Amino acid sequence: MSYPRRGWYCEQLIKQMWGPHFLEKTETVDVHIHWFREKLEPYLSKPEYLITVRESGYRFD
Repeated sequence: MSYPRRGWYCEQLIKQMWGPHFLEKTETVDVHIHWFREKLEPYLSKPEYLITVRESGYRFD
């Protein structure tokens, strides 16, 4: 949230949140983003805050 509208690759999010030695796959990020969306977004089918950036990752608007 310190960098609004900045796109983050899944690998960057993993490194920032869990550290460089975290060995799980990037699907872990997808699951956590889904959980955050359930709490933040008024409509899950049209997210307004946690946006998926194709071939890149996610950004927070």
